Amino acid sequence: MRVDRAVKEVLRVVEEVERLDDLLCRLEAHDAKTVLERLELPERCRAVLVPAKLFTGPRHLRLAAYLTEVAWFEGSAIARKKEVEFMLAYLATRQIREALRAFRLDDGDAVLYVWCVGASVDSTGVSECAPPPEPDREAELEAIERTALFWAEQHR
Repeated sequence: MRVDRAVKEVLRVVEEVERLDDLLCRLEAHDAKTVLERLELPERCRAVLVPAKLFTGPRHLRLAAYLTEVAWFEGSAIARKKEVEFMLAYLATRQIREALRAFRLDDGDAVLYVWCVGASVDSTGVSECAPPPEPDREAELEAIERTALFWAEQHR
């Protein structure tokens, strides 16, 4: 029954997450870091490069962004930077070293994920970009459930 309650809570949170203004772009590995460095992000926006091998889908990204913002607001974040807190939420871990290692870009493509709270992604300077890979809905739902259960355990 605990899982059912957690899944219902996740679905409610996912609805809230849909209100974030965000942007997803697929980038080739050799362009990814340069694009990230050239972004002009307003104060209320953040950007993360997600290795394509970790990408499960947009709803999982939005959930991690939402949980990052909640952790920051509540003062429960363990990372000093929102981008690192996002990695922790996305991977459902509290191990910063593990998250940084997993998000390291090697030779594969990446998904640039930009989210804004109280600002528009239009103000980030990101122009046209390639769409992200097609999500695997089953893998995305499993990742969302894992993240939600982890979050619930951490915030009892």
